[in-house]
Amino acid sequence: MQKLLIFILLLSTSLASAESLKVLCWNIRNYLATDQVVDRQWRPDYPKPEHEKTALRSVLLEANADIIFFQEMGSEPYLRELQRDLAKLQLEYPYRAIGTDRDTVRHLAVLSKFPLHQIRIHQPGMRRGIMQVEFEWHNHYFQIFNIHLKSRFTVNTDDPHASRERLREMQHLLEATRQDLPPNSFTFLLGDFNEPPDGPARRHLLQSIPGLKLLPALDTTGTDYTFYWHRGDIHESIDAIYYKANATSHKLHIHAKILSSPCVDLASDHRPLLMKIQQEAK
Repeated sequence: MQKLLIFILLLSTSLASAESLKVLCWNIRNYLATDQVVDRQWRPDYPKPEHEKTALRSVLLEANADIIFFQEMGSEPYLRELQRDLAKLQLEYPYRAIGTDRDTVRHLAVLSKFPLHQIRIHQPGMRRGIMQVEFEWHNHYFQIFNIHLKSRFTVNTDDPHASRERLREMQHLLEATRQDLPPNSFTFLLGDFNEPPDGPARRHLLQSIPGLKLLPALDTTGTDYTFYWHRGDIHESIDAIYYKANATSHKLHIHAKILSSPCVDLASDHRPLLMKIQQEAK
């Protein structure tokens, strides 16, 4: 136990003094058991295939992020499984949390290399809730809201693409965040918004929070899609990171990229966003 405490203390100290902080955001496509087609066969209540899990771990190992925010994570045992499997690859995330709301199957989750000051799960009527994580780095206070808005699949013929439902969820999000946007913090809203940048919910978000910006991200070829729908052969940019800086923003450099590789394509139908926050050189 004493060795573990020493390890955590050293890890926390090294991250606090590091010149950059890496944050990854990824919808990992059903890291859980669900009805699905595997190897051209219908499998009821079937877990995420092992070859997809292997590919996912390969991507996370290469990214080596300090904090990872997931969408479509299963229940607590699935998160612990991934935590253990990454540890076997010498990628240690001692801290984890999972969030739940009306969706009892797909959850928001976080893995972190260092302790987080506070983790709050807002349940304002959104299908998957809101996960709020707070921490301090280089004397800057960060709060990150992990989000997964309603998909476009719906049986409601009056709202065929669930646009109005996502707009309602966005309003719940805004109500939850307005009371949690202190002027001395860096605020990030990230996750799967399930609509392109010009969608009504995302437009409403930018119009409602003064100073909020979309963090641009491209892959190595200069393309910006984060989701590929195989059935319709459609590429879309529906995952995103938004940020609101403060008066000390000039001291940090923030940029992001979309990770792309065969392992990414195998692990999920979404591509992860990797954000890097750097302390300015003195």
